[in-house]
Amino acid sequence: MAAIAFQRRVWENKIALLLAGAEVEALSYGRASKDKKKEKYSVAQQLRMNRENITQASWIVAGEFSDNDKPASRHASEKSRQRADFDRLLLAIKSGRGDVLVMTDMSRSQRMLGVFAMLRDLCYDNGLFFWMVEGNVYDLRVSADRASLGQQALNAESQVDSISDNTSRGLQGQIADGRPQGKVPYGYERFKNRKTGAFESQLFDMTQHVAIHADGTEEIYTTYQIVREIFWKLRRLITAKAIANDLNSRGIPSPGGKRWSRQTVESIASNAAYIGKRVHFGDIVSEGQWEGIVEPKVFYNTLALTYAFTDSRRTGRGFARKWLLSYASRCGECGAWMKSSHRGAKAKAAGRKPVKYTCSGHNCSGAEIDAFDSYVEACLVSWLSRKDIYEQLVSLTARQNVNIDVYETAIAEAQAELRALPGLVTAGKISVSLAGDIEAGLNSKISGAQDAIRAVAIPEVLMDLVGPDAAEQWENIADLELRRDIIKLVAAPTIRAANKNPRMPIAERVSFGGMMGGLAA
Repeated sequence: MAAIAFQRRVWENKIALLLAGAEVEALSYGRASKDKKKEKYSVAQQLRMNRENITQASWIVAGEFSDNDKPASRHASEKSRQRADFDRLLLAIKSGRGDVLVMTDMSRSQRMLGVFAMLRDLCYDNGLFFWMVEGNVYDLRVSADRASLGQQALNAESQVDSISDNTSRGLQGQIADGRPQGKVPYGYERFKNRKTGAFESQLFDMTQHVAIHADGTEEIYTTYQIVREIFWKLRRLITAKAIANDLNSRGIPSPGGKRWSRQTVESIASNAAYIGKRVHFGDIVSEGQWEGIVEPKVFYNTLALTYAFTDSRRTGRGFARKWLLSYASRCGECGAWMKSSHRGAKAKAAGRKPVKYTCSGHNCSGAEIDAFDSYVEACLVSWLSRKDIYEQLVSLTARQNVNIDVYETAIAEAQAELRALPGLVTAGKISVSLAGDIEAGLNSKISGAQDAIRAVAIPEVLMDLVGPDAAEQWENIADLELRRDIIKLVAAPTIRAANKNPRMPIAERVSFGGMMGGLAA
């Protein structure tokens, strides 16, 4: 359908326009971005003020256009700056509608000089020469009027630039000081000065809530306890989905007051605010002015475990696995997960096992279940039994940039003080009794730091497995899913194709990643 064309009248000057009265048709435009403090005019207020100005001049309204919650500065995203009614206004101007454009102030049309220039040129080229801004009439054919409008447009852009600069400086100050910003993390409550609104403190939320279980029983909980529970369970390889389902079954609402989801649990597990860190766009930028709910060693350990299992757990089809390495090992040819696959009737008739492992991607490789399982378990247990495994894990942890140098520095300082004690006693500066007390305290400090390093370097689920009795401890694990998770974390096995050689030893086809791949053999 072709656009309707209007014949726009031409007025000699501003006086002629004002004297024409009802012959003049006005286009009214209003825009507002988000203004939570209600310090500026709303769109409805702007249109009302425009109508008052139009009525006072005895003109008639030819069209009203408005965009609500729409920013117009270059600091907003291009998508958020899209304005449907502003585009309709441009089409109306092109079609010849209206004799004057009415706005409460210049910033309503734009806060970018480029947009102002576009709108000005569009009006001029299409014969809409008159603008009314803040109750004053301007003629685009008059250089002084164009200059005045241009200055107003510059002021509108400069104002929002100044606001952006001040906001940025304020944010940088918040980051440097470690003050929190945005929503209060689940498990905390934030306190502000009643008069100024300035941040004062962020403390653990120990408010008691009552949850009603499906069977009608009640549970008293705090959000602080729920956060600690989430980290505790994740470190024991309980999936984020299982945790979410459990919280939902207990009637405990999520941070948003709705049902828990896997994503909500994982977002808590990856938020460094829970170790007292100030985070900006996902990166730790400073120490926060609040205490962490969990210790750094717990947080980093949980984070590593969560990332280790996220991919494989989402790939599964949602039922319990029967086979140890199904979706716990990968094809060495294409990288797809290995899965269990049923053999045909001929293989069964030949006495072979009805199930084998095959590549889930392109069927690149396959393996007998018993041979693959046995070899991987033997290598895993042998690796966990190594005498140097603790030192190797600490080395790997340091290479992965987990902060353990604080504990190592504490150990070095305490050991240096221990070495200095005999000299202090000989010099008569301290007594033998005092030296004994100091030695006991330093040994306790060293032991505590060593325990902290061990907790960071060795995931909690492996604590009992690492050592000479690893084989016995492995046999004591009856939970198949737990075994599979440990294999994915520690061994991450891959198996290559046999290259048409069915007798190729399994050891020549299997390689390891995970912790075993990250450490020297």
